[in-house]
Amino acid sequence: MISKSQLTASACSADRAPNYITQTFKEITGLTPITYMHHLRVQTARTLILSSTRMTIGEISDYLGYNDQSHFNKMFKKIMGCPPSALMRSLDS
Repeated sequence: MISKSQLTASACSADRAPNYITQTFKEITGLTPITYMHHLRVQTARTLILSSTRMTIGEISDYLGYNDQSHFNKMFKKIMGCPPSALMRSLDS
């Protein structure tokens, strides 16, 4: 996840304020940097699930850098409209 310190470091290297970086990023992508990162992680999780890697949801969550599987499940459902377990079950049937 993008931390406040990473955003501040990026802003310093670009000689801009963190709020400017966040605002510009959102104008270009339509998402804040953190939301964008969640979308990338969820799309990667979806790809891992669909590719039959046989990774568990917990392993995928850990692999993508989530410290808490329930937070990963919440973000996945928010972005994809269903929990990762439902996607896995759909592959088994």
